[in-house]
Amino acid sequence: MYIWEYLLLFLTPIIGGVLAFSLGNKKPKVVRYTMLFNGAFILGVVLVQLLPDLFSKGDHYTGLWMLLGFGLQMLLEEWSGGVEHGHLHAHGQKTGWLAFSIMLGLCLHALIEGLPLGGYRAFIHSIQGSNSENQFHHLFLSILIHNIPAAFALTSFLLMSGIQRWSSAIFLLLFASMAPIAAFSAQFFLNSPSTLAILLSIVTGNLLQIGSTILFENDAHSSHQFSIGKWLALILGFGLSAIHFN
Repeated sequence: MYIWEYLLLFLTPIIGGVLAFSLGNKKPKVVRYTMLFNGAFILGVVLVQLLPDLFSKGDHYTGLWMLLGFGLQMLLEEWSGGVEHGHLHAHGQKTGWLAFSIMLGLCLHALIEGLPLGGYRAFIHSIQGSNSENQFHHLFLSILIHNIPAAFALTSFLLMSGIQRWSSAIFLLLFASMAPIAAFSAQFFLNSPSTLAILLSIVTGNLLQIGSTILFENDAHSSHQFSIGKWLALILGFGLSAIHFN
């Protein structure tokens, strides 16, 4: 990966955190549309790109690894409270332990997502023998986009939990550093295409759970009413996931 890609991985969550600091308890409607776009784009990348790439590798256990990733994401949500969906599901008394639990779940989630990025270009080249830039940037962009509302929700929750602003800023920086650290480290110990395929399968199941949950939750909140903004966000997300696919 290039230096600017590591910087983007780090800076995009910071954007979400800064928005939370500036808006306080206000959650503008644009956040909901961003989440809809995010969910549609993630599902599009999974269906159009990741699934064909992984199944073309010919590993009979690919589907099982995806199921593991799907289930692992559901387990992580027990700790994170669904913050990776951009929502705050905390109810009742907000405690420091709950904030720590959410932080732990979200950091583990970011680490799992970041690992395959370190070797994804090499993985695509090994199965296609062609330029892998388009495929890499689709996966890279899907992770970047959903880290913004996730960081927004995380920082909002930390502030609402009574944690001091400077402590919340430190937690935000810690979360933002997880994916770049994982991607950088993976380049040194994840060189086997078969290992990368397993990790990517787990992340694909992870993303499939996140994307589908985002769309179902947002649709439930809209009471199935027609909304131009909603459909524009969905069309844009699905459309961009298929552009320049090769």
